[in-house]
Amino acid sequence: MRRINRIAKSYYKAFRVLLKNKDKLTKQSSVKEITTQQAKNFVLTFGGDTNFRDFDDFSHKDFDFLLRDNDYFIVNLEPSFGDKFDRHLRAGRTECLQPFVESLKGLGVTAVSLANESSTTITPEALQITKSYLEQAGVVCLGAGVNKQDASSPLKIKLQGTTSCQNLYILTGLWVSKRDRETTKAVFAAKEAAGVYSLNVEKTVKKVTSLRKEDPEALIIVFPHWQGFEGKKVPSKVKNICNKFITAGANYVIGHGTHYLDYFDVVGDGAIFGSIGDFLRNCSFSSKKRNVLPFSGVVRLEICEKDNGWAIKQKLYPISTGQSKPGNVDYTDAKIVQAHLASAIQAGIKQDGLGYYFSGEAHKDSTPETSEIVPNKLVKAIQQGLQQNVYSSDERYSIYDLLMTEFKKYGYECTMVDKLMTVEINDKQVAFIKTVSSKTSAVASRVLKDKNCARQVFQRAGVNIAKGKLFDSSDFYNAVSYAMTFPACVVKPVNGRKGRAVSVDIRNGVEFYTAWNAASTFSKRGILVEECFDGGMEGRFLVVNGKCIAVYAKVPPAIIGNGNNTIEELIAHKNKLRSSNPHLQRSPIQLSEYRIQFLRKQGYDLDSVPAQGTAVYIDLNSNVSAGGDSFDFTDAVHPSYKTVAELASSSVPGLDIAGVDIIATDFTQKATETNYIVIEANTEPALGGHHYPVYGTPRNAANEIVKYILQSEGIALKSNL
Repeated sequence: MRRINRIAKSYYKAFRVLLKNKDKLTKQSSVKEITTQQAKNFVLTFGGDTNFRDFDDFSHKDFDFLLRDNDYFIVNLEPSFGDKFDRHLRAGRTECLQPFVESLKGLGVTAVSLANESSTTITPEALQITKSYLEQAGVVCLGAGVNKQDASSPLKIKLQGTTSCQNLYILTGLWVSKRDRETTKAVFAAKEAAGVYSLNVEKTVKKVTSLRKEDPEALIIVFPHWQGFEGKKVPSKVKNICNKFITAGANYVIGHGTHYLDYFDVVGDGAIFGSIGDFLRNCSFSSKKRNVLPFSGVVRLEICEKDNGWAIKQKLYPISTGQSKPGNVDYTDAKIVQAHLASAIQAGIKQDGLGYYFSGEAHKDSTPETSEIVPNKLVKAIQQGLQQNVYSSDERYSIYDLLMTEFKKYGYECTMVDKLMTVEINDKQVAFIKTVSSKTSAVASRVLKDKNCARQVFQRAGVNIAKGKLFDSSDFYNAVSYAMTFPACVVKPVNGRKGRAVSVDIRNGVEFYTAWNAASTFSKRGILVEECFDGGMEGRFLVVNGKCIAVYAKVPPAIIGNGNNTIEELIAHKNKLRSSNPHLQRSPIQLSEYRIQFLRKQGYDLDSVPAQGTAVYIDLNSNVSAGGDSFDFTDAVHPSYKTVAELASSSVPGLDIAGVDIIATDFTQKATETNYIVIEANTEPALGGHHYPVYGTPRNAANEIVKYILQSEGIALKSNL
């Protein structure tokens, strides 16, 4: 009985607090309204989830970089209420709300949304006491009320200009999936019941449509909280909801609930900010444990009265929320955020007095990202009219045909069984799968198929390699953080081949995002991020039995302008020429999103018409199979590079036939510790670039391989063959 009396007494005290504000609570209009003083410029700022747990942990000065010159500041107030807090409020102990008021007023908060999970953890009575207390202190509360009409009421801000007015409407609510709404213990507002407003998409669409019809020039902002996506990416169904609001007439959707910044899309004159994450999340959420970015965002709308109406500038400022309080970001962090948002926005990074931000407008980054691409010596020779080699239209490239032809010269017949070629020498079978012979060790094949393992083997042998690191395909954040420590980087799958999914000269977040997606789609075993060798040219060195016997340079895919044709037409013409080369017939220049971005980086698109003699690079990935050209320079290369290739090859146990890729500043100068790196090697080097180079002297590499095989079996060869 005593317990019942205590409960009744606490409810009576809570009822008295509510009764004291009865008139204010029951006379709620369908719209809450604020009218500003007359001015020409206004700033409206939105912050995400805000939780004051330790009120002594920050100073309001910590936020000056965000809130300077701010007129209105709206956040999602999501404190850790809990049962104890609820009991205090129902017992009439409203002093526990005073720290919230002091913090909110100190930050200059104009309005808060109470439509979130935290508000559903306390009783409707306690929630109404909280709302009343905050509003008495001058903080407008949205998303909760004495009934559904009150809880769903938008906030109207009337901007009073010198000659006209601009109306703003802010709508909010807690979006909960149908399944979660049926199973949750949350208390939602109803027709005759207090609580949190459960965001109904269709009704919100109707409300936005109605507001747009009533006030065609209004600025309409939907400020929803997404439940159930803590530490997760904004899903497609939420993106679809955002688009419905925009289609209905909203200018902006500024969501929150994931606890980190995710999804930004520019739509017309407005934008969708899928989730701006946290403003102040002083609680247990760990971005590191969730493997998400420790960055959130603040949206700033700068609204200015003009002679012909009102102009709005939208700015998304990334903030660091990995610690207990938000902090400004540096340029590297901004590039990381840019990479994360790249799927929806291609805009560059801008900077003002408050920090780095994204506007959604096409804009060159504040820091120069790409220097002019200077054609290497070989491309310059091509520009000056160097002619391509011409081959017979009857020739077809086949490694097996090349090898069989050479074996036949020495009197040996080869047999093909599917993709296996065998030749009998001294009653012993020697087999080939392309250029991998039965003399090639399994260890060599395993080592070179893992580019990260091969890097370490080369480094131990004393040859230069690029700085680099292997990342799991799910570890995007750490990978992009590492990549941004280099002026430019290379991204490639650890088990890739033939240059597939290799992206070169990655210099910013947007490019990294595209490169990462290409590599992670190709391989789930891991992705290598390496420092890009600046200003180099790549060469393929064919090493047979420890000796380098042929070299060709890999010329990146490029077209030479003629002043008449578009880049797309020039690519088509070059592909026609490639089809007449036996080795390149199956390797046309293909376009991808990365390559289109690469063209744009140089100031071109597919419809551009380059001037006469102008070289336009399609890519810096110079693999012949990826569209590059081969240029034999076996006789011109400095001998020291052949030594490097031989050293790299011999460092791998059992590697008898290898293609070693080296990039160097100038292959005609002696190799030093700083002017080259070994990129990789493989056990299956294609011979087409040696037999059918686009430029330079063809080399009979197959003959060198056949001689090695025969000599290894004790066959004495005639010198004239």
